[in-house]
Amino acid sequence: MVSVTSHLVASMQMAKVFKPPVHAHSHSSPQFAATSQYVVNALDFHAAADVLVASRDDDTIRIYNTNTGNFVAELGLKKYGCSLVRFTHHHASVLHASNKEVGGDTEAVEKSHALRYLSLHDNQYLQYFYGHVQKVTSLDMAPMNDLFMSSSEDRSVRLWDLRKNKSVDVIATGPHPVAAYDRQGLVFAVGGPGGNVKLYDVRSYKKPFAVFQVPADRLQTVNAMAWGVTPDNVPCTRVKFSMDGKALLLSFDGAWVMLDAYEGKVKAAASTRGENDDMSPGSALTEASLSPDGKYVVAGCADRRIRAWSHDNADPMQPLQPFATFDGHAGVPRCVKWAPRRLLMASACSAVALWLPWHVPNS
Repeated sequence: MVSVTSHLVASMQMAKVFKPPVHAHSHSSPQFAATSQYVVNALDFHAAADVLVASRDDDTIRIYNTNTGNFVAELGLKKYGCSLVRFTHHHASVLHASNKEVGGDTEAVEKSHALRYLSLHDNQYLQYFYGHVQKVTSLDMAPMNDLFMSSSEDRSVRLWDLRKNKSVDVIATGPHPVAAYDRQGLVFAVGGPGGNVKLYDVRSYKKPFAVFQVPADRLQTVNAMAWGVTPDNVPCTRVKFSMDGKALLLSFDGAWVMLDAYEGKVKAAASTRGENDDMSPGSALTEASLSPDGKYVVAGCADRRIRAWSHDNADPMQPLQPFATFDGHAGVPRCVKWAPRRLLMASACSAVALWLPWHVPNS
C-alpha cells in the first residue's frame, strides 16, 4: 500500500480533462465555456464503485468512469435543474436538489425545492422528497443505512428515509445551515454563519450535545470575510468530518477552518483567495476537501488555482501556507474532491479534471 505524502500530493497533475460542450452560439470560445451556464456545482465519488458524478448549472448530470477515465453519459433535468448531487449506496442512483425556483402556490414552491432520488440507469425518478420551501444548502447520505439529511435556507435541517417522501423529522436552525454525518453514522454536525457548529447524536437529536464557535479573530486572520460581511455572519458553505471523525472541516467564502471534533479548538485555517484581491461576496466560494487519510486539505481558490495544505503541526494562530499549487482551470474550481479508494482527485469549474500523482513509489 502506498503511503500518501506531501511529495506525492505535490506531484499531482491533470490526467484527463472533460471540457464542457461549446455550441455554435458560443463562437467556439474557450473563454465562453469557462464562464457559461456549464459551471459544475457539485461533484461526488461513489464510496465503492469507480464512478464520479457532476451536477451542472445547465440542468444536467454527467457520469464518469474513474477506472478507465472515460465519460459515460449525460442526463438532462431541465424543469427544476440539479445541484448538490450525491450518490446513494447504489452506484446507479443519486440524490440531488434543484437550482431553479418555479413560482406559484405552496405546492409549487415545495415542488421547486423538493429533493429527488434519480436512477442513473434510465434517468427516471424513484422518489420525490417534499418539505423544504427555500433553497437547499447541503445534502448528505448516511454511511450505514438508507437515511439522509438536508439543510435549507428555510432555517431547517430535515432527516429523511429513501423509502418515504416526507421527512422523518425536522430540526430548526439559524440562517443558511449546512449539515453532514460523520463516517460512522453516529453523529451529525450542523454548521451556521460565523463558524457556529452544533453536534447531534443520531439517536437523540432534540438538542445538540456539543456547540463550537470559530473565534472571530481566526476568520479575520485568514481573510474569510467579503466586503460588508462581519465575522458573525460570514456564511459557512460546507461542513465535513474527517474519515476518523476526529476533525471537522468548515468551508467559507474565502477560507477553510479545521476544528478538533471533540473539543472544538481550531487546529488549522487558511485562505482560499489566492492572489485574487476581489473581496466581493461569492468571489471565493469554494469547497475544501480532506484527503482520505485526513492529512491534507485541498481547495480551489479565487485565482483559479488549486492549493494543498498539510495541517500537521500547524500553528492555529497563523494562516496555514500551502505546500503545493496546481494550475490548469480556466475558471474558479469551486468543487474539489478526493476519491475515497484511489490516489485520485477530481476538480471542476465548467470543465471536470481528474488528477493523478506523477510519481508513485513502489509499494
